Amino acid sequence: MSVKAVASLNARFFHGGNACQRLWCTAIAVFFWSVPSAFPVSWEQCNPGGGGAFSVAGAGVDGTIVVGSDLSGAYLSRDDGRTWIVLGSAHGLTSTHVASLAFHPTQSGVFLLGTSDGIFRTVDGGSSFQKVLAGGYASAVVFADSTPRIAYAVLQDAWDSERGRVFRSSDAGATWNSAGSVFPKRFRVTKLVIDPNVATKIHVLTGADWFAASPGRLFRSTDGGGRWERIPAPPNLLDVAIDPRDSGTIWATNRRRLAGGRSRGWVWKSTNSGKSWKTLAPHTGVVRLWPQDPDSAFVIEVDREAWEPESGVWRTRDGGKTWSRIGAPADWDSGWQDLGWSYERGHGVPRTIGGSLANPNAVFWIDSQGAFVSWDAGRRFAPLFTDSTAPGWWRGRGLNNVNLFALAISEAAPKQIYAGYFDLGFWRSLDGGASWQNCNHPDFTGDWQGNGGNTLTILADPVRPEIVWATQGSSVEPPDMTLLRSAAAGERSSWKYANTGMPTGYICGLSLDRNSPVSARILFVTANGSVYRSRDDGLTWNLVFQSTGCRVTAVDNHDGNLIYAGGEAGLFRSRQGGNAGTWVKIGPAEFTGGSRPKQFWEGGWTGVAAIHPDPARSGCLWVAVHGPGRGLYRSTDDGQTWTPIRNDPFQRGVAVDPANPMRIYATASSAFSSGGKPESSGVMVSNDGGLTWTNVNDGLAWPFAIQVVLEPGNSRTLWIGSPGTGVLRRRF
Repeated sequence: MSVKAVASLNARFFHGGNACQRLWCTAIAVFFWSVPSAFPVSWEQCNPGGGGAFSVAGAGVDGTIVVGSDLSGAYLSRDDGRTWIVLGSAHGLTSTHVASLAFHPTQSGVFLLGTSDGIFRTVDGGSSFQKVLAGGYASAVVFADSTPRIAYAVLQDAWDSERGRVFRSSDAGATWNSAGSVFPKRFRVTKLVIDPNVATKIHVLTGADWFAASPGRLFRSTDGGGRWERIPAPPNLLDVAIDPRDSGTIWATNRRRLAGGRSRGWVWKSTNSGKSWKTLAPHTGVVRLWPQDPDSAFVIEVDREAWEPESGVWRTRDGGKTWSRIGAPADWDSGWQDLGWSYERGHGVPRTIGGSLANPNAVFWIDSQGAFVSWDAGRRFAPLFTDSTAPGWWRGRGLNNVNLFALAISEAAPKQIYAGYFDLGFWRSLDGGASWQNCNHPDFTGDWQGNGGNTLTILADPVRPEIVWATQGSSVEPPDMTLLRSAAAGERSSWKYANTGMPTGYICGLSLDRNSPVSARILFVTANGSVYRSRDDGLTWNLVFQSTGCRVTAVDNHDGNLIYAGGEAGLFRSRQGGNAGTWVKIGPAEFTGGSRPKQFWEGGWTGVAAIHPDPARSGCLWVAVHGPGRGLYRSTDDGQTWTPIRNDPFQRGVAVDPANPMRIYATASSAFSSGGKPESSGVMVSNDGGLTWTNVNDGLAWPFAIQVVLEPGNSRTLWIGSPGTGVLRRRF
């Protein structure tokens, strides 16, 4: 802002504005002369690591590792997984959901990502991508080893479709054309295998993945996808592999479900291109062949409990005659979860395991919570997403893919940071985000058994560093959240029930009257859309406002009688401390959500997403409203009148700098609990009270941000929660 602009603003506000506006104007001048104009590129991920659904993994001829995800795009590592780069819209992707991956067999830096929005190609090792094929969900993509300029892909009509089309490229994936015919209907393609010697001979495996399921069958085309025949393979196939030296030799695995939830599986082999098959061993899972030795094969069981005798990795060195167990889960590193939770099936059996073109001993394992690697052909696995810093404490490597729902920092002890996730549940850091501890209690997380859970809201007391409130639960559909209280800064064993008088369900939007007695805090929260109040430090609760559409609450920082609540039902205010019968609806019509209510984390939800009382002035209120024709609003008179500040259909959060109330941060995201297109504005900052805004997404892979918190006592440090990449920090 220029000196002339500052002077103009002074004249406008001091001679015509109210007291709150004059305070803002004074701060603008202070800020103008004291704050550097440039913003450093320094977004830093601060997470425990892992937690979301990873979809595919592999490494290219130069050893570059790529892991696909369903919410963050892809992750890339050039140092064997010690650090990760997020590949997103900043690199040219338009889809957060990566479903398949193919590395060029000989050219370093060339690989393809199959996404829910078609196929993307990079020729510079992931620095930039170009969309090369649109029109569907790319469930499989592969290069031909014998002729690398040839590549094939299968696009399902939709993410949950069982109808696929085969495409062919003759220029290493730069351009694509239909292979000539529609693949047989009612089949979900899970894997493409090209004959190692004949680039026009394709095998397609069908079966089940996370979004669609069809019978496990094997099809073949000998003319590059023009015509298809079904190979009479064993029923209920899981995976197939073709001998790289003898393409007439096909290995396969299958599984048959038995009564009582049990199952049996086998390894099969055909030496005549699938005309007949022989049973080799009672093992099943992913089958992998040793490139240098045609008689060696591995079977990795990805769908059994770790304690079962059939779990682990089985190997044959004599073509399948004898087998030995070379890798047992008991010898594997499970990271921050118990072993039984760490290693499971991912996006279908074939995609769970990936390999490396640079190192035949490297085996990658991905699933719904993490990504793991074995550098010794499956004998031992270890996490790619986290490192232990001390017993029970973890530091993420940048491989996350998470849904963050709550973020709080203790004012009394700013190094204490709390994060609430879908699936990962409640975590805390006591060292400013450098390391994290799992604080999910088995008694409150149901089937998760403390290995994770779901946390929708967190509140740290502003003067007592040991006190924190949060929800924990097992499921969000149906919801079973319970409000808890800790007197030990969230330590796992310290949680106590704090929901007397309140139902379980969707409990969110905690707030606190900071002027209430320290030993008898007054708190507010929403439960299943209604507002509840506690006057005894969160131990017991009473219903004060019956509704079905409130998700957030807020208390004025200076006047504890001013209480606000909002959600898809709109914005409501009480001037009498939240007492029943004192709530009135305020704000313009666009504060109210649409006629089709959805869960507040789903696409299509509209309504009040965040309420932020101005820390510098009583009665000044900022509200973020999500949905078309909505955005960021400000009131300077307790919500009587409103000024639109930003028109943004993806508005999610807002924060005001307490040291400089002219400095406003706003967050927006088109994604929340599932993928979104990169059409939102991400993180914006205004230095003039909201008159003008600057984008500060540089360094973010995707323009997604929801939660926004300024570090107490250091308001030049901003913390955000971003769908996919989780907790991030930036120092201005």
